[in-house]
Amino acid sequence: PLRYSSKIWKNAPSIKFIKSLKKNYKIYSNHPFAIYLLTNKHSYNLPVKINYITLSENKSYYLELQNMVNEVRNGISLVHFVKRYNYKELTSKDTLILLLKDYILDFEDAIIFVNLK
Repeated sequence: PLRYSSKIWKNAPSIKFIKSLKKNYKIYSNHPFAIYLLTNKHSYNLPVKINYITLSENKSYYLELQNMVNEVRNGISLVHFVKRYNYKELTSKDTLILLLKDYILDFEDAIIFVNLK
């Protein structure tokens, strides 16, 4: 695992992009702790399909996913998806691409889904 103090994280193009944003977006990520440590911006986990602790299905998953997608489309939120981390409990990269195909910024390290208008 990479340490957050490594050059790879500190020089990550997607992190630099998030730092450069003038607008204060609500941020969702498959790696929210990295966002907080590297940008000093609060970040939320992507909607969880399976509860980590109980291993039970998240019955509100589809509602949470739809709310997040609507927030991105309306320019309220952005989604930061680190390519090297694809946790099966979280919303997948393929699902995000399918639902937010018009809002993709593809960086070397991550995909950011954001409405910049």
